[in-house]
Amino acid sequence: MKQIFGGKYLNIIFQSLIILSGLFSTQYLSTAIEIEKDLSLEDTRGHPIRVTCIGDSITAGGTCSGTNSYVEILQSLLGKSFFLTNAGKSGMTQLKKGYCGSTKENAHPGCSYWDTDAWQHALTSKPDIVTIMLGTNDAKAFNWNKNADHNFASDYVSMVKTLRQLQPVPQIFIMTSPPLYEPFPFSMNPTVINNTYSTLIRDIVDDTDTHLIDIFSAMIKNSKKKLTCDGCHPNADGNQIIAEAMYPVIRKAAVQK
Repeated sequence: MKQIFGGKYLNIIFQSLIILSGLFSTQYLSTAIEIEKDLSLEDTRGHPIRVTCIGDSITAGGTCSGTNSYVEILQSLLGKSFFLTNAGKSGMTQLKKGYCGSTKENAHPGCSYWDTDAWQHALTSKPDIVTIMLGTNDAKAFNWNKNADHNFASDYVSMVKTLRQLQPVPQIFIMTSPPLYEPFPFSMNPTVINNTYSTLIRDIVDDTDTHLIDIFSAMIKNSKKKLTCDGCHPNADGNQIIAEAMYPVIRKAAVQK
């Protein structure tokens, strides 16, 4: 026993304990800092941090039965220092002259997000942070004509400019749309959603000096799972991925603001 625990062996054990002690201390210190930040977030503003989520049915939720929207899941992840407003409206487009419907035959006008009560609610919600995820309905065949990319970008820029007229000016995050999967429902063009938007949304983010949350890539990384109930609308797993992709970005933005 004396040989095993004597001399250099005791020294090695002692040094190992010091290292482990340092690791544990670092872990607890990091946790304490995060807890302190959580507690201070509300105090610095005098109210919970208000996050308003603008979007279509993917944001509004309820399309896939028995699932919470990503907004509800994100609220749970962020906790009571945040107050989330779900300003999603089913079927709506970013295009100011957007049509809705599931086929060309039943398409009808009057389906722009700009004309909804949800948009007015978003504007009056006094947001500290705004997220925007629109475009899935714009990709329907009867909306996406040869000039649609220009009109879509122009209307997106207009939305950002309108939001920046609010006081205080909110931080704005533009989100890529989730992938469109087979059977590519509702006359939606998979090339627009799965390819065109990848570049177009990033160009809009650059042009408006906003911030990107890449939902498309987050879901593609988990493509082995079935993430929608119909090829378009996220199921429980899909909404969880969206919320988890948003969480660190929104959390960091709130701490740094």
